[in-house]
Amino acid sequence: MRRAEFTRRRKAAGLTQAELASRAGTTVTTVHRIESGTAGLSAALLLALADELGVETKPLRKVFDIPKGSR
Repeated sequence: MRRAEFTRRRKAAGLTQAELASRAGTTVTTVHRIESGTAGLSAALLLALADELGVETKPLRKVFDIPKGSR
């Protein structure tokens, strides 16, 4: 997902950076850095953020046998 799309989806979900960070189990600084393009993502954080933003992760979770809600 591109940075602009990430930000668009967060705002469309009605979430602040702090709210998304809290729900995904990360920090607001990390969310800010992702949106500004200065931070990378671990697979676990990517899945957590995708879950919170309503991005489909089922195919990826199926390939790697990762249950939804697992971080």
